[in-house]
Amino acid sequence: MVAGIKSESPAGLNRNSQSTVHTHLNGISIVFRRAKLRGEIQDAPVFLTERKTSSDATPRTWFEPEQYDAMYTATRANIAKLKGTRWHQSAMELHDYVLFMANSGLRIGEAKNLRFCDVEVSKDVHKSGTTQPILIIRNIKGKRGAGSCKTFFGAVRPFERIIERRGLNDKWTTSTQNVFEHHHRDMFNSVLDRIGLKYTADQPPLRRDLMSLRHTYICFRLMDGVGIWDIAANCRTSVSMIEQHYARWLNPLLANINAGPLRRFGAEDTEAAGKNSRKKVKNSVKVSESGAAEDGQEKKPIETISKQVAPMPVSS
Repeated sequence: MVAGIKSESPAGLNRNSQSTVHTHLNGISIVFRRAKLRGEIQDAPVFLTERKTSSDATPRTWFEPEQYDAMYTATRANIAKLKGTRWHQSAMELHDYVLFMANSGLRIGEAKNLRFCDVEVSKDVHKSGTTQPILIIRNIKGKRGAGSCKTFFGAVRPFERIIERRGLNDKWTTSTQNVFEHHHRDMFNSVLDRIGLKYTADQPPLRRDLMSLRHTYICFRLMDGVGIWDIAANCRTSVSMIEQHYARWLNPLLANINAGPLRRFGAEDTEAAGKNSRKKVKNSVKVSESGAAEDGQEKKPIETISKQVAPMPVSS
């Protein structure tokens, strides 16, 4: 297939996806750029690809709240299932890996490079108003170079278990060891197959994998009402990426659309109810101290007006 030209695949051959072509072209471009830096060639070629439009954007596969609960419950049950086998330690690391990734939004490559000395325990204010521990990760090395982020509150306990399991105790702050020894892709896929969450219900079905944990983090933050710019900065990506591949695909029924403090908007029937009722009573028939109606009606004694009002029924 020639870049930039649509062509039919030869008989018996499968046409590569656009992402596969994009990956190969990036690799070739790196080779040419390196050759230019060495002075072996004068100019590096520029490859034209079939760029996707906004209508071609695809949603990222993630775990909705009920699916997320089922997923991490299954990874916890997987630990008990593999107890006494050589995969028991891997099952425990997978469970902590799943929780850490879904509460930090790290990419797989970033988590692979993560060291204990890059992590710092801090505190932040939970939406309930209480102060709870979080993790601050610095020197994140991955797709976008180096960066930093704040995790959500659920990343702390898995990180503590990893420290205990590795026997680092108080030495972890200066340790250059990697936090995760493996990411256990095959075991994670087998757990998803077992509970029926490997593929989405879309048509055609979309495949979930370890990257779905990062997508879950982003979608959960959107549902909590966090600003898109804040999410993009914390996840080392662009605002347009969040808008095109996450926000526009969220089910509006899952969004916490009524969150936030009530102000004038949304409280019209509750705040103003007392004022409106008092205003109606005041404007109905205003009687002066002399017994005269102030709306131009015929003057009647106060006693006469009171007799025109029907008495309230008395409940028996």
